[in-house]
Amino acid sequence: MTDRPGASPSAPRQPSEIDLRMVCAATDLASTATSPGVTTEGLLRSLCRAALGVVPAHGAGVMLLDGSDLRVLHAEPAWVTPMQLLQETFQRGPCHDSVAGHHSVAIEDVTMTRRWPELTRGAVVAGVRAVLSVPIVARDRTWGVLNLYRHDAHAWTEVELSAASFCVDLATSYLVMAADRERWRSSYLEIEHRSNHDQLTGLPTRELLFDRLGHAILTAARHGSVVVVLFVDLDGFKRVNDTHGHAVGDQVLTEVARRLALTLRTNDTLARLSGDEFVLVCEDLSGDPEQVTRWVNGLGRRIQAELREVAGPGDLTIGVTVSIGACTSSVGDTAVGLINRADRAMYEAKRHGGGRLVVGDPESADHMAVGRTAPDQRTSLRSDAS
Repeated sequence: MTDRPGASPSAPRQPSEIDLRMVCAATDLASTATSPGVTTEGLLRSLCRAALGVVPAHGAGVMLLDGSDLRVLHAEPAWVTPMQLLQETFQRGPCHDSVAGHHSVAIEDVTMTRRWPELTRGAVVAGVRAVLSVPIVARDRTWGVLNLYRHDAHAWTEVELSAASFCVDLATSYLVMAADRERWRSSYLEIEHRSNHDQLTGLPTRELLFDRLGHAILTAARHGSVVVVLFVDLDGFKRVNDTHGHAVGDQVLTEVARRLALTLRTNDTLARLSGDEFVLVCEDLSGDPEQVTRWVNGLGRRIQAELREVAGPGDLTIGVTVSIGACTSSVGDTAVGLINRADRAMYEAKRHGGGRLVVGDPESADHMAVGRTAPDQRTSLRSDAS
């Protein structure tokens, strides 16, 4: 828009002191909102500081809405806390009226009102006169309320009300963005977890297994240690599904997964490859072949002992044996190669009747004799009345 001919140009408006304070408040809130690990509580504490920097008040506090009650979150300085606690204890005061009506409540002299006798008495003790409560509302959600306190009694001006609302609105916008980010993050993590974990047992699936095994192989190469992979397959599991139904079969698989996890160390990985096939990855083991073999045989015995009887529905117990194939990493191994070697060893255990452990690749020189890890049973998976 151009000036009228002959008219002198108007001088630009100079920013007032409150304008500058609002810029500082906005900067403070933005700095808090964008800092790593910011929380709702941290942002609302920052709101107290920002409001005190903009509005001429002697104290400020924030209360959060917890269900239908307001709870004290923060107050500064310390003398404000009793005023906040009075409103929390009696669940009455300007902050509650503000939240209930979704509008600011400005009290010129709280000591002269009869609406909240407990607050009035507390205000006299604390030397508080004027109170301003501004609700923190966004997207039909009430987060809480900002309270401002002054020692002197006089009305809150429109400029002061606007400045307080500005701080609250700005903080609320950051709260909404933070809530949106957290919802997105939670949804992303849930989708990621679902894509990498078996829905029945909660164990890692094939993709995550191969990723962890690949990292374990690289770590072992750097540290001069070895990785042991055990391929575990339930013997005769189809009979459980055929006899008792798939619901019982799923319960057995879930219990087997839980018990297998009990045999592992903290940094080991247990995954469900498919059906009744499980893979255990044991990292950071000594490179001594004899020591590793003894450790693997001991682990095989623990696994069979853990699975000897698995509780089913009601009084049903199911005895479980497993065929286990184990192999140890060597230079140049890949995740696929180790899994395949353990798989071949497992089938060698199956070929010898199941319920046993084969250590090493049957097609290589490191193949060891088949070792039974449980008492001989004709029926690998059986159901018994307890």
